[in-house]
Amino acid sequence: MSSDITTSAYGRTSAGEAVELGGWELGLSADGSAFSVGQAAVDAIIAGHEGRGEVCTALTDDVLRLADVSEINDLLIALQGTAQNHYRNSASSLVPAVVEAAELHYDPVAGAILQKAGEQLAAMVIAVRDRLGFGETGIPVVLSGPVILSSTRVFQVAEMRVSQVEPRAKMIRSQRPPVVGALLLAFRHRANQATPGLLGRLSEWLALSSGTPAAADETGS
Repeated sequence: MSSDITTSAYGRTSAGEAVELGGWELGLSADGSAFSVGQAAVDAIIAGHEGRGEVCTALTDDVLRLADVSEINDLLIALQGTAQNHYRNSASSLVPAVVEAAELHYDPVAGAILQKAGEQLAAMVIAVRDRLGFGETGIPVVLSGPVILSSTRVFQVAEMRVSQVEPRAKMIRSQRPPVVGALLLAFRHRANQATPGLLGRLSEWLALSSGTPAAADETGS
């Protein structure tokens, strides 16, 4: 599973049956994505600023600092002034500030945003599991993307929720960007070329390129 501007999940059984969920354009069905986390933070800051929501001081301060502005109005003007695609990227880039507010400054609003993101990611994993069904062996579940990389809390929430439904799941927090998994899947789809040796060499090359160790659980090799 990967979560960035959108969220997508891919599952495959040992028999080759596969299912893919999410991955829609324009931020549609982006539950648990970096975009949804950033958007939730902006919504919470506006609500607190206007007196119709909880004031989130730490979250507001961390987001303003990351955006390099001093006032909430300046943040909104900057966000509103971007094109749609750029806005999604701008909102997604706020994830580190949300994580800092929640995990370092204990802002309850930021914490609730990350809690919800973890639950949403878990729901997508469970949906893939329900679509496919699995045997009695352990099920490797790889989570990747900026939200997972940035937040231990999101991963822990997702891990707990998935384990409640599927105790056999082996949750893996990937240190690689989602594009790595996309490349591996592309090779797997070309069944006549995706030999274990090729997948292993590709994994090693990607690991060297990204500076992270190759992991068999992430490649299936």
